Amino acid sequence: MGVNVFGFDISLTWLLVGAAVIIYICHDLWIRSYWKRHGIKSPPSIPIFGNTLQWTKGIHNAFLDYNKKLGSVYGIYDCHRASLCVSDPDLLKELLIKSFSSFTNRWIIPLTGKALKKALFNVFDDQWRQIRNVVTPTFSAAKMKHMFPLVNDCASTLLKNIEKHQKKSGDIDCNELLGAFAMDNIASCAFGLKVESQENRNDPFVANAKYTFANNFFSSQLVLLSTLFPWVVPILEYFNITVIKSQTTEFYADIVKKAIATRNESDKAGAGSSNGKRIDFLQLLIDAHEGTASNDKNKVENGVNGYLHDGSLGQNGLAPKSSKKSLNDKEVIGQAVTFFVAGYETTSSASAYVLYFLATHPDVQDRLIEEIDDVAPFAEDLSYQSISKMSYLDQIINETLRVYPIAPLIDRVCNEPFTVDGFTIPKGMRIFIPVFSIHHDPTLWPDPETFDPERFSKENRQKHHPCAWMPFGLGPRNCIGMRFAMMEIKVVTVRILQKYLIKTCPQTEIPPKIGNRGLISPTNGIVLRAARRI
Repeated sequence: MGVNVFGFDISLTWLLVGAAVIIYICHDLWIRSYWKRHGIKSPPSIPIFGNTLQWTKGIHNAFLDYNKKLGSVYGIYDCHRASLCVSDPDLLKELLIKSFSSFTNRWIIPLTGKALKKALFNVFDDQWRQIRNVVTPTFSAAKMKHMFPLVNDCASTLLKNIEKHQKKSGDIDCNELLGAFAMDNIASCAFGLKVESQENRNDPFVANAKYTFANNFFSSQLVLLSTLFPWVVPILEYFNITVIKSQTTEFYADIVKKAIATRNESDKAGAGSSNGKRIDFLQLLIDAHEGTASNDKNKVENGVNGYLHDGSLGQNGLAPKSSKKSLNDKEVIGQAVTFFVAGYETTSSASAYVLYFLATHPDVQDRLIEEIDDVAPFAEDLSYQSISKMSYLDQIINETLRVYPIAPLIDRVCNEPFTVDGFTIPKGMRIFIPVFSIHHDPTLWPDPETFDPERFSKENRQKHHPCAWMPFGLGPRNCIGMRFAMMEIKVVTVRILQKYLIKTCPQTEIPPKIGNRGLISPTNGIVLRAARRI
């Protein structure tokens, strides 16, 4: 059947297709005029994809460029979704801390698989509060002190492997060795398992962790597809098509299930508490599953994390709203698998960057060695108390994480309409916080590309805005494993420098090339040389 249009005979089918295309184009143009209509700057975007294709060559570089051109508050288009980007520290303090109850949730990552469906980073509102309250006691200072000897034992194995590599090739692949060290720590401290991944580099624990981060999350076709067409997500999930390969998360889920079964079948799972239970992450989850989690410990950390904490900010609406006191099977497995997946590359890359800066700044390394020799010159001198006394070590790690924050971008979702500077953020809008851009903002950090641990000295740290440093996020929904990660980095750094000097070698890439997989991790690894101290 044909239709006469302006003297031309056009089939009805093509007429309908043409009309649909015109409607779609008009709809797309209307969506991508959102920020212009609200008087807020935004970078040039393209039909369908918005700004997302600009992120595929390195999301940290894209947002750094946005900040330089557009300032600290601007709009972007995540495909067809208008999102607000904020890097102004005063505004971040308002959104993420003082008004946290309006920005409690994160954007739910699609297609993460069954094992991570109930992970802490993937739940919201009351369920997040309840799980966070249960898990928080695991990472208290008291628990870190209890786990310290286990981390120190893993560091002893690491030193043996460094020695082997030095004799074999004369240099060390930091990411490979430190990745195995991180995995041993997670298995031991969290689940009471001895996997010896440092001795066996092909251990399934390490192989699966590497496989998890093998893909570029932000350029993943699956993520792009689910963003453009949200209705396809249930279909893909039905066929078990996920961003993180399901066999990887299912591998860890199976490990967790077996560990839980073993403990439930045993009268005593290990020493460490008055009732014979081993005090670790898994045992707390088991207790929570049974409804025995202590309510007086169920307090969510609040305020600004790390070295600056504003205790005057109150509870920020974090009092648990749910009366539920136990975790179900899926919630237990979700938190356990998250510990495996999230603790591998993040900690190993951060530790590798610390060693890189020590190798490229011998004066900094010499000063740190002096501090180590003064506080804990030998392995047997090292304790949780002794590393807490090493202020210069803190400065070095803090500055390393400023230059190379492993997560370059974090986000929140507005829970309810919230007005700021005349603009009302609508409910459901995603807020992007470009951590890398904030850490490299010359108005916040003069000469930001220069590595300078003195920025975090006792005299200088108060000069910086408390919300200008956020490698572990900010406010009540910051990284719950921050203390554990910092302890790992400190132990491995001190133990290595007790025995070796770290130096560059011909294979050292200066500066390290950063990949485009969504994390600030070195594409080609970090290769250094360890020379015996005289």
